[in-house]
Amino acid sequence: MFLGTMFDVGRRMTAKLEQLLRGREHPIARALVTSRGARGSGPDGEWTRRDHRRALLAGCVLFVVGWAIALEVFHIADTHPSGTRWNSVLSGVGLFFFFGGGYIGWRGFKHTRGALRRASSVPTER
Repeated sequence: MFLGTMFDVGRRMTAKLEQLLRGREHPIARALVTSRGARGSGPDGEWTRRDHRRALLAGCVLFVVGWAIALEVFHIADTHPSGTRWNSVLSGVGLFFFFGGGYIGWRGFKHTRGALRRASSVPTER
């Protein structure tokens, strides 16, 4: 509950900051509010169902690959005695792939609604 509240507060603060910086001419302010990422293949850069399906598929594949690598690295780390340098290093690498795969999967799963929608006129979030 606390984490959800903090996430909501952070999102609201970011939206307010973007509103304040939107009309500024300073290069740093422009860099902070400029949209980045892939443009959709639809008219005027809109994301189509096909774009959402590609992002969803890429997220699912990278999620599985990241977690498979993490599990294999954890298995290799367990072959070394606990507390040794190699055990610690490999465990850190495994955690990196575990959380990285989870994050990429979460980003990909956000496109599920856009990939499954029927009408192309319904606006979606990027």
